[in-house]
Amino acid sequence: MFLDEDDIRRLIEFKNFLDELLENLEILSDEETMKGIREGLEDIRKGRVRPLKELLVELMSRHQR
Repeated sequence: MFLDEDDIRRLIEFKNFLDELLENLEILSDEETMKGIREGLEDIRKGRVRPLKELLVELMSRHQR
Protein backbone atom coordinates (compact mmCIF):
# COMPACT_ATOMS: atom_id res chain seq x y z
CA MET A 1 0.00 0.00 0.00
CA PHE A 2 1.35 3.38 -1.00
CA LEU A 3 0.37 6.74 0.41
CA ASP A 4 0.16 9.77 -1.81
CA GLU A 5 0.82 13.33 -0.64
CA ASP A 6 -2.83 13.90 0.21
CA ASP A 7 -2.93 10.76 2.38
CA ILE A 8 0.20 11.87 4.19
CA ARG A 9 -1.26 15.35 4.76
CA ARG A 10 -4.43 13.82 6.20
CA LEU A 11 -2.44 11.53 8.48
CA ILE A 12 -0.40 14.47 9.78
CA GLU A 13 -3.59 16.48 10.39
CA PHE A 14 -5.14 13.52 12.23
CA LYS A 15 -2.00 13.06 14.34
CA ASN A 16 -2.10 16.77 15.25
CA PHE A 17 -5.77 16.42 16.17
CA LEU A 18 -5.00 13.45 18.42
CA ASP A 19 -2.13 15.34 20.07
CA GLU A 20 -4.46 18.26 20.83
CA LEU A 21 -7.13 15.90 22.12
CA LEU A 22 -4.68 14.19 24.46
CA GLU A 23 -3.46 17.55 25.72
CA ASN A 24 -7.04 18.66 26.42
CA LEU A 25 -7.78 15.42 28.25
CA GLU A 26 -4.63 15.87 30.32
CA ILE A 27 -5.72 19.39 31.31
CA LEU A 28 -9.26 18.29 32.09
CA SER A 29 -8.02 15.48 34.31
CA ASP A 30 -5.71 17.75 36.35
CA GLU A 31 -7.78 19.01 39.30
CA GLU A 32 -5.35 21.78 40.23
CA THR A 33 -5.27 23.15 36.68
CA MET A 34 -9.06 23.02 36.39
CA LYS A 35 -9.42 24.79 39.74
CA GLY A 36 -7.16 27.57 38.47
CA ILE A 37 -9.18 27.86 35.26
CA ARG A 38 -12.45 28.07 37.21
CA GLU A 39 -10.98 30.72 39.52
CA GLY A 40 -9.73 32.71 36.53
CA LEU A 41 -13.13 32.58 34.86
CA GLU A 42 -14.74 33.72 38.11
CA ASP A 43 -12.30 36.64 38.31
CA ILE A 44 -13.28 37.64 34.77
CA ARG A 45 -16.99 37.33 35.57
CA LYS A 46 -16.59 39.53 38.65
CA GLY A 47 -14.47 42.10 36.83
CA ARG A 48 -11.28 41.37 38.77
CA VAL A 49 -9.11 42.01 35.72
CA ARG A 50 -6.98 44.80 34.33
CA PRO A 51 -5.54 45.65 30.94
CA LEU A 52 -2.39 43.79 29.89
CA LYS A 53 -0.65 47.08 29.08
CA GLU A 54 -1.15 48.24 32.68
CA LEU A 55 0.36 45.02 34.02
CA LEU A 56 3.34 45.25 31.67
CA VAL A 57 4.06 48.85 32.71
CA GLU A 58 3.98 47.77 36.37
CA LEU A 59 6.28 44.82 35.75
CA MET A 60 8.73 46.94 33.77
CA SER A 61 8.88 49.57 36.52
CA ARG A 62 9.56 46.83 39.13
CA HIS A 63 12.29 45.34 36.96
CA GLN A 64 14.06 48.68 36.53
CA ARG A 65 14.40 49.25 40.29
